[in-house]
Amino acid sequence: MGTVLADVGSINLKLYEEGIMSYQKAISILTAGDKGDNKKGPTNPPENVREVVAELEYRVGLCLVPFLFDDSSNDSMSNDEKDYNKRICTLHINSTPTKRSCLELAAYQFSTALQYDPKHEGANNLLTMVTADASFGMSTDTGKVKNLFESYADDFEHSLVDELGYDGFHRMRSGFDRAMVLDGRSKENLFELVIDAGCGTGLSGEVVSVLSYV
Repeated sequence: MGTVLADVGSINLKLYEEGIMSYQKAISILTAGDKGDNKKGPTNPPENVREVVAELEYRVGLCLVPFLFDDSSNDSMSNDEKDYNKRICTLHINSTPTKRSCLELAAYQFSTALQYDPKHEGANNLLTMVTADASFGMSTDTGKVKNLFESYADDFEHSLVDELGYDGFHRMRSGFDRAMVLDGRSKENLFELVIDAGCGTGLSGEVVSVLSYV
């Protein structure tokens, strides 16, 4: 039902609030009994319950930020409406209405999906897209935050470079090369001291570790 109401794509009913309610109802059924509440689960559960729940949590996140995937109405939107960071959504988390920025709530959903299925590529990619650290505001449990980023560490470079197309380190090296040539420097006349600004990936260090000027 959630897919019919609010599946993000070229054709959908755009009933995102109703879609979220349907997805959350399905999640509630699939996870019944996980917290010792004696609620009955599904009569015929799927074999891969955790993967299914992860997909549903991911789809709730999509419903919170459909504007990232559909710009068909941008011409009629005001500047404030186009400022995604100012958009506020309300989501029921553990039956409690939680009002935050739509991006922050979406990040929470994508991180929750990864707790059920750490290999969910869509959740991994969109968590990075909506902002890698937005989930900090959604939890005071430092253990959950630590586990989230530790599980992402092994795939971070692949996601950043291969999937998101980040190439800032290559562009930095190209600009550096042009500047060195224009300045007439040779490989014997470089720098005695280098300060690493530290963006965290180490990718920039690799492309400048070997210089070849003449």
